Amino acid sequence: MRFGVNIVKKALREQGVHVFEQSLSMLVPDSSQKALAVRIHSGPDRSPEGFSIQKNGDFVTLTGFGPIGAMYGLFDIAETIRLYGWGHVGATTQEPFHKKRGIKFNLPFQPYADGEIYDKNMVTVRDPRFWREYIEFLAQNRYNCLSLWCENPFEYMVDIPQYPDASAISTEERREYRKLFTKVFAYARALGIDVYIITWNLRISSGIARGLGLPEEMSLYNHHSRSIGMRQHSGVIRDYFKEAVKTLMQTYPDLTGIGTSNSEELTGTPEEREQWVA
Repeated sequence: MRFGVNIVKKALREQGVHVFEQSLSMLVPDSSQKALAVRIHSGPDRSPEGFSIQKNGDFVTLTGFGPIGAMYGLFDIAETIRLYGWGHVGATTQEPFHKKRGIKFNLPFQPYADGEIYDKNMVTVRDPRFWREYIEFLAQNRYNCLSLWCENPFEYMVDIPQYPDASAISTEERREYRKLFTKVFAYARALGIDVYIITWNLRISSGIARGLGLPEEMSLYNHHSRSIGMRQHSGVIRDYFKEAVKTLMQTYPDLTGIGTSNSEELTGTPEEREQWVA
């Protein structure tokens, strides 16, 4: 909610309004003075992302049905102030129509090609400022789900005890990525955004293959059907993914979940593919 308060304060200051904060218990309602009271009051029939705005003269009361609802209400007030001024802030009750409002974001790890655009994207996703601004942008546009897609994020994001050599990324570089994404996931959660990691099931890099004691042929792309079958029926690869998923969830407590495509490189019937994923 603090982020929403700061957004409102900025909008008011842009209008030349002097702003100060005080405890709600010390606030005396006065319809003749511009004031905003913010409180949280949940209910069994209310969405925690919803809010209600009531107005008596220039005194505005915002009730969030949860912390995120209060933040969304503050966004709504700030937008009205910027467009029309304080006098146009009006009574309203809002709750989201869609419970999940998400973005698909492709991480540039293990790209299918190379070149300047891929190099620039790698620099971008290593920048904490980019993630902070991006998450704030998503929150202000009322997105509550961010899915990060990557062929195989594990060699960048976790140290797998059972397979310490299954990565082409150095231990120090993985440590830096771990610090980065720990902060990214925590900030996203604070702004009401669930984060999911989505993988392309069987994909492994040549570094992972070498670390597992397997031929690099097994890391070839999906048009090499032989490498697909070798990966799908390899016991060590199956166990690697099992341990990787477990380690990922243990490493990032603010990560909401993990998913995978069920048809990217798996062979067999739909039931057989589902069984491999399970």
